[in-house]
Amino acid sequence: MTMNLQIATLRLMEEMDRAIAFHKDDLGEKIAAGYTSLQEGRHYDGDAFFAELDAEDNALLNASK
Repeated sequence: MTMNLQIATLRLMEEMDRAIAFHKDDLGEKIAAGYTSLQEGRHYDGDAFFAELDAEDNALLNASK
């Protein structure tokens, strides 16, 4: 493997790590918000939530290509 390819590979891996960390943080915030809304008596449709989550996952995957 050439040095340039190794550097490019490491940069891509770092970018993927940042995207995963961002997604985990975002998901954690959504879970906390959902928990708070349940405590307050507000409800959110689970199917709609997972459809939105899937759409965000797809957008992140497409953006990293």
